[in-house]
Amino acid sequence: DRLWNLAKDFIPSYADYERLAAGRTIPVLVFSECA
Repeated sequence: DRLWNLAKDFIPSYADYERLAAGRTIPVLVFSECA
């Protein structure tokens, strides 16, 4: 939830996507370097 809210702060259209998802869980992936 924390990362999703952060994403919505940077990309406001994510709030529209959340509304259109109609209560479904939206996975958020975080990638980082391995080496």
